[in-house]
Amino acid sequence: MKSTLFSELYDLLHKNNSLFIFADLKKNPDFKKIADDFQDRFTDINKNESSTLSICASLLAQKKSVILCVNIPNFIVRWYEQLVTEIFNKTHPFIIIGIPFEETKWGSFRPEIALNYTIPNLNIVVPATRQEIGSLLSQVFMSKKSFYVHIDTLTSYPIETETKDAAQLSMPLVYSKGSQVACIGIGNGLSKALQAKLYLESYGYSGSLISMHTVKPFNTEALLKILHSYSAIFVFEELDSPLGVGKLLGSFVAENTSRTILFRTFSPHSNEQHSGSLHSGYPDKTLNMRTCTLEIIELMIHFNIIPTHPSWHGK
Repeated sequence: MKSTLFSELYDLLHKNNSLFIFADLKKNPDFKKIADDFQDRFTDINKNESSTLSICASLLAQKKSVILCVNIPNFIVRWYEQLVTEIFNKTHPFIIIGIPFEETKWGSFRPEIALNYTIPNLNIVVPATRQEIGSLLSQVFMSKKSFYVHIDTLTSYPIETETKDAAQLSMPLVYSKGSQVACIGIGNGLSKALQAKLYLESYGYSGSLISMHTVKPFNTEALLKILHSYSAIFVFEELDSPLGVGKLLGSFVAENTSRTILFRTFSPHSNEQHSGSLHSGYPDKTLNMRTCTLEIIELMIHFNIIPTHPSWHGK
């Protein structure tokens, strides 16, 4: 994931003379080539952290493009107030890329996602694969809007896909197409969604694997298409309620359908369930995907959302 990110940033610097990059060389030594080749447009945060945002604000005032690469979870929490008062009140777009300093567990970055969700006019993208980073980063830059791009280390695995489509901002990316259940992953959650899809298929049910990489704002037209195409929707995300994407999607489901749909969110730290037309209630603290998937299949059969498949024996 990181190597793809550095490659994309290098390419953006090469193509755009007004772009400035800020990053911590000590924690991200891979930035050294960028620092060496673009000395006049690279600033080492490790040496200038206290003045970093003031420098960024000055560049934005000059209509320059700025990408601030920070190591989560420390920077954004520590400088949140200054980010809001000095950066996001500017009219010129500003991009923050959150990069983990080390290998992380699912759900490690909830504070950063939650804080950024509260900032008006800040869009949020959570790429789940190298493919998505490669497609989305240049689109983020060309959009001329302010973005928080959340990178992690757990989604660097290759995903077998049935689509050759590139990721497009605001458009959920369908990795494989099924007919009964939509397994939606956000960032690290895509690996959980993949597990759910595979378990469903092992019991004879058809599931789609979908990455919802753009979590703010939602593409309501695309969501309506998903809503009308499936009888059950699972969402796997990092963030719990009340700011969780699943909570917002659950409200959207409830407001935009009159038919029975099983809607269920999974997150690392909460046992709260969010529902659309049909509520499903059981804790998911361990997120044992086989157990969760089996119980949801039973619910879907019980409420006649899907028929009993010959390969399903209730266990």
